[in-house]
Amino acid sequence: MPDLIIKPEVGSSNRLILQDQAGNAVLTTADSGAALNNVTAEGTDVKSTGEAGGTKFLREDGDGTSSWQTVPSPTNPTGHLIKTLFYRENTGTGLTAAYTISSTGGPYSMTDTIAVSVVSGRTYEIYWIGNLAVRSTSGSGYKNSSYGIYEPSSQVGPGSTSVGTYMNGGNLSQYCSSTSNEEMGTHPINHVFVAGSTTTQYFCMAGQIFQNNQELILNNGNWNNQYTTGYYFIVREYEGNCLSTSI
Repeated sequence: MPDLIIKPEVGSSNRLILQDQAGNAVLTTADSGAALNNVTAEGTDVKSTGEAGGTKFLREDGDGTSSWQTVPSPTNPTGHLIKTLFYRENTGTGLTAAYTISSTGGPYSMTDTIAVSVVSGRTYEIYWIGNLAVRSTSGSGYKNSSYGIYEPSSQVGPGSTSVGTYMNGGNLSQYCSSTSNEEMGTHPINHVFVAGSTTTQYFCMAGQIFQNNQELILNNGNWNNQYTTGYYFIVREYEGNCLSTSI
């Protein structure tokens, strides 16, 4: 059948009003458009013609209208912890979880290299903890060595001297009474920086000795044959520049 057309009598402000059984207006026309009253519409009944992507929400705008809105991206305050990553031995470049320095020179990489994807403007904490020991290979006396977090320009393996820039670390000065293994225990190091660009940066732990009659050992057995195993790098990423001269 042809379209059924119902319209009000010609004239400005003339309306077509459809009422329910109680005489309440359900549909009221205007010169342009119409108003629906007391209509129950579930969310699945609301159309989104012209919208695509499945990322918007319907917002009431406070003026009697509604509109489709894009979900805003979340913003984190400076210092917000974005993520924490843990690296154990043998997760980067390298063959072993233990390494011994027995020659002066260096410094020598003692660990795998970790590759950290950084985002410009964010703050990063590189934390390393592992077991270090000093051994006298000849005679008694103080055995001096140093260790620290270094930043090579690419991945390097244990024993490499291409360890790049020193970032932070410490010194070991241990008196050895004889040719023996002098256990030093676990030694944490951390390095904090703000990324200057979005790139990949590399880090390793390296050390060196200053006398020929000694060794610096990572992951070695201690007294009473109780052995410690493994070392960790922990990388934390924070929102914004967290470096401050005051708290």
